[in-house]
Amino acid sequence: FISNGSWDWQRLRAVIPAELIYSFSQQTVPEGEEQDELVWRHTASGRFTLASAFQEVRRASHYSVLYSRVWHSWLPLKISFFMTRLLLGKLPVTAALGRVGVHLASKCLCCLEGAEETLDHVFSEGDIAREVWEFFGRIGGVSRRGISVRSWLAAWWMAHPRAEEGRFLFGIIPSFICWHIWKGRNRAFF
Repeated sequence: FISNGSWDWQRLRAVIPAELIYSFSQQTVPEGEEQDELVWRHTASGRFTLASAFQEVRRASHYSVLYSRVWHSWLPLKISFFMTRLLLGKLPVTAALGRVGVHLASKCLCCLEGAEETLDHVFSEGDIAREVWEFFGRIGGVSRRGISVRSWLAAWWMAHPRAEEGRFLFGIIPSFICWHIWKGRNRAFF
């Protein structure tokens, strides 16, 4: 990419995306016959490490209180993965399956009226889910503002119990509630 002591712009444009050409124009042309070497700028040594790549990805992603509560050291990994899928809307309820071309009878088997099975219905609006959340909400003094499962999760995770044990419990109880609602739904469905 260097010809007669300067950048060969024709070759560079053929290989490098146009938006990076300007940054190359700001770099001095290397001199000498030294071998090129890869340098990872996110470590002091210049060597790539998985840990430094993970830190870079973490720094780039948006911080979310909801996701930070899901990855709790006292939650089993399967529940953390499940909660991440729930928050991303990636659980296979019949309404979600219908959006990707798998059409099933979308009838909630946990309710008397047999409403459409959506994530919010299964985890928040349905008869059983509502009873479970309200039962634990009365014990913990938590009430929701809204009808979605996210409103219940936020109500629990934003509550401010005085004792350290209360903060710990309020951090993990919502995930266990959702997990057991899902397991109950699956028993009814299958």
